[in-house]
Amino acid sequence: MLEVLHEKVLSVYFSSDDMHFIWNRNWNMTELEIDKLFELRIDYVTIIGLFVLAMLFSIALHELSHAFYFGINKVPLRFVAIFLFGFYKDNKKCKYIFYPNKITLTGGIAIPDLPAINSESQFKKIRKIYSRALLFAPIISFVEAIVAVVAYSTLLFSGISTKNTNVSVFLVFCIFVGLTIFFSSFLKAENIYGDFPAYKLYKENDKLTILQFGQYLIFANNWKQKIMDSDWLVDEILQYVRKINDEPGDSTNLGMLDWLIQMEYLGVFELDDGINGTLKSMFEEDKILSEYPQSEERDIFYYHMVYKLLKDGQVEKCVLQEIMNRSSKKLLKGMPSNEYYTKLTKHLLYDCDYADWLNKNMNPSSSFTLLGLFEPVREIERRIIQQKEEK
Repeated sequence: MLEVLHEKVLSVYFSSDDMHFIWNRNWNMTELEIDKLFELRIDYVTIIGLFVLAMLFSIALHELSHAFYFGINKVPLRFVAIFLFGFYKDNKKCKYIFYPNKITLTGGIAIPDLPAINSESQFKKIRKIYSRALLFAPIISFVEAIVAVVAYSTLLFSGISTKNTNVSVFLVFCIFVGLTIFFSSFLKAENIYGDFPAYKLYKENDKLTILQFGQYLIFANNWKQKIMDSDWLVDEILQYVRKINDEPGDSTNLGMLDWLIQMEYLGVFELDDGINGTLKSMFEEDKILSEYPQSEERDIFYYHMVYKLLKDGQVEKCVLQEIMNRSSKKLLKGMPSNEYYTKLTKHLLYDCDYADWLNKNMNPSSSFTLLGLFEPVREIERRIIQQKEEK
């Protein structure tokens, strides 16, 4: 998987009863089933170990294929994660990260270090590289499965597959995991996009691609300067946001507004009166909860909007308290981040001091456990928490 908006969950189903191989040698038919590899030749601990190894190898190959395609097109890699492990490039130094408390349940993620996007031609160039990188990785996963089939068949026909049991079992697992990754790349369900539908989405949808690139710039080296140099991209986001009333229900608009709010908290730029007025009217007219489908992104934006209105003094605190007493019951139902935002809201709107707890237990979204490794992401939360002290 390549980005914050599309994810895939890998599940591998294997039944030794479903696969067997018929080998004809010297006119004698001999049935050689894969489960013979497991019979009395290899213990269950070794089997599990080989399966985990095949999973790690296959996912690492998939994610590094994204990175390789970026690399050959002169777009450096910023971060790649595979389950509990990650590689983080910071100022030309590559750092290894082990984070058992931030397990990547979706398998892995690769994040490029995008350059500043200051023209439409630059946008089209990066978009072409980005979309093709999405295609490259699942193709490599399919090639992995084919290579494993050829290697296993070679061992099988040479008659030494059962003599090299560990290698043979590892190859069988690589076949299944490689094909699972390849076919899961076709998944498309709500906010889950495999690489193939994501390729089509980002190739055709200018608005979503612009938002995605804006979000990626937060993860870049020298991120603040790159965002400030991305005049064209920022102007495009502002133009879309100013037409938000013409496109009710489009959640990408909320993502763009939330990105702009985050940029203000990071001190990149201040929002003008027009954007501030849009936020105020959307809140007072209850457009968020009534016009947009429920999602974690929508609910997080709602909280950010409330904190922004409080910071600027656009809406009286007592009014915000009254509305949040009603609205908070509908937000982030069953989400792990619900407790965090409940305490953050009480911290900012009521006479409660949860600063220490909030700083120690940051959990603003399902992706924060991983993306919180980036300093700007943590800084946004710190500045929201501290705005109470700055009042």
